[in-house]
Amino acid sequence: MIAALPLVKRGSIQSPTDASLTGSILGSCQTSDGIALSHYRFHRVTSHFDEAGDRKSMVVLALIALALAAAAPVVTAAMPKLSGGHIQIPEWASATVSLPALGVAALAATRTMPVTGFALGATLVLCVLAAATAGAPIVLATFKIARRQPDGSPAPNAGPLRGGRVIGVLERVAVAVSILAGWPEGIAIVLAVKGLARYPELREPHASEQFIIGTFASVLWAIAVCGTGKALIT
Repeated sequence: MIAALPLVKRGSIQSPTDASLTGSILGSCQTSDGIALSHYRFHRVTSHFDEAGDRKSMVVLALIALALAAAAPVVTAAMPKLSGGHIQIPEWASATVSLPALGVAALAATRTMPVTGFALGATLVLCVLAAATAGAPIVLATFKIARRQPDGSPAPNAGPLRGGRVIGVLERVAVAVSILAGWPEGIAIVLAVKGLARYPELREPHASEQFIIGTFASVLWAIAVCGTGKALIT
């Protein structure tokens, strides 16, 4: 097309045949440009849909992983009853499922689009459930590791502080709701209330170490779960 333009500008077209030839060249070049542009636009559209499909798949994967992290402790706790006592699984063992599941959810969340609609509601619910249910096995697994350390860790026969399981669930739910609601200052309030309520018991042997380890493990798990949820939302 560019090569034909000088012929038109210089007036070198001397016959109808030349004019027809030049018009054919210009028309074919314009047609080629149009086809190339159409192919380019088609490629852009298909690439956009492929990318959108991949991101939606990552959203589904992240939600399934969060559901697995939340369900693992429930299944582990129900297994003895379902098997008639034939299968006994330590409660802390479900942490070996919940931790990798959260890792998969976190990796998938880095490749997603911001969730909306049903996916948004599912993300919020699953984050709160995973923080609440899987936190207890994480704390127990942390205690199991800490008891092997030759320092001032909790005594081997030290059980949870009075009401520790229920308080831990409520603590993680409050932390999760605070983070997902965009009010992280609520974490400080939760820890302050718990510390004041536990203060009389912290004078007992190993109680302070158990309180610190349990609280840190519980809160860090809730923060990690909700960090994954925030990645999906934003």
